[in-house]
Amino acid sequence: MQDRPLYGVFNLLNLRLPFPSSDQRSSLPQQSLVLKSSTIVDRITVHAGELLVAGPLAAAPSSPSLPATPERFGLLSRLDHILLDFLTVVPVSTANDFVDYVLSSPSAPPSASTYPSLLDNSLPLLEVQLWGGLQYGDIDCARSSLVGTASSSSSASAPALFFGSSAGDAWRSWALSNAQHASLPRVEWVDAAEREEAVVDEGRGGSAFESVWQQAASGSLRTSAAVWAALQKAGLVGG
Repeated sequence: MQDRPLYGVFNLLNLRLPFPSSDQRSSLPQQSLVLKSSTIVDRITVHAGELLVAGPLAAAPSSPSLPATPERFGLLSRLDHILLDFLTVVPVSTANDFVDYVLSSPSAPPSASTYPSLLDNSLPLLEVQLWGGLQYGDIDCARSSLVGTASSSSSASAPALFFGSSAGDAWRSWALSNAQHASLPRVEWVDAAEREEAVVDEGRGGSAFESVWQQAASGSLRTSAAVWAALQKAGLVGG
């Protein structure tokens, strides 16, 4: 049993990746695990604002509810005071947009044309802390961006592809063919956090997916846009 929690993001905006495209960390590797609420609901605490979820990537801890005293944390079933902390630090118009979006029972990220204020990186994070460790049975799926870190060989520091890279291949192997555990239910690839559609990676052997992967691995596809276009052409992009 772990005596320290694992940190994550309470994804109220239904984003496909941990951070929106407007966040400076969106150009860094974005791999994430989506957890099953049914198996972890009693082991989750929530806090309004970022404390430790970004680890060393955060410039400095920030929180709309400092100091981080025990009463500033809540459970999934006791969130009223957390949501109050969350909403009181944003403009009224943004808070109204957020409430409207959540009350619409959405299944996809907010539209930039309908809710631009929700995607401009002005909303604080709702950070979650998972106590008691993480088991494979707690995971609903894994998700990844197509890109990784900025390319050191490019003067413009363009993000290098994670899709098709050796690091991406190792991540696929862990998620889909782990020798010590059952494979995860699925892996999803997207080119942006706000993307409504995704590509489901069902593991080795899918000829259409593997063809695009090999094109990226060989350097025939060099950008996220080129990979996404190839995945669309192969009929692999879906809701």
